Amino acid sequence: MSGDPAFEGASGPTVPDRGAARPTAGRPGAAPSTSHRSGAATPATVIAVLGPTGVGKTGVAVELARLLGTRVISCDSMQVYRDFPVLTNQPSAEERRAVFHALVGVIDPVRNCTAAEYAALAQPLIEEDLARVGRALIVGGTGLYMRAALAPLAVAACVDEEVRAGLEERARVEGPEVLHAELACLDPPAALAIDPRNTRR
Repeated sequence: MSGDPAFEGASGPTVPDRGAARPTAGRPGAAPSTSHRSGAATPATVIAVLGPTGVGKTGVAVELARLLGTRVISCDSMQVYRDFPVLTNQPSAEERRAVFHALVGVIDPVRNCTAAEYAALAQPLIEEDLARVGRALIVGGTGLYMRAALAPLAVAACVDEEVRAGLEERARVEGPEVLHAELACLDPPAALAIDPRNTRR
């Protein structure tokens, strides 16, 4: 993304800023002292509200979005799907009327929304908000989606679905340890970092 935005964690871990300058306000979490609207130079900032389900992220996000004059960009691998608002704990109708929530209920549930696809959807929205108000607000519980959107070079290449299905069948028949042993021969560091039972990775 252009501008190398700095990152502030409104809740949960702070996202690495890839070397960009951070705001230098006098109190933690405050906006920079210079005004974006006045035309003064201000670091473009992505604010991430991250955490598990049920901790109040949406309520915090609605208030932040009102203060910042921006929308909420959802970063949730379940809420991105249509037709299951209760099951995926999507924002309520009242919360969605209060501020616009992007990337909620936009993918057909029969499809698999990969981190790369999420990044392709989220990055233009982030860029647009940074250009418009100098802030972008990302809210959710899927760290992989967030990292993909903010550091696209870290996103793994797309895997052919036939290849994936074949490997998953082998894991079912032969056991995941067999695939993990092959991985250890091809890429020892990756094998050390991946649980042998984690067939998805």
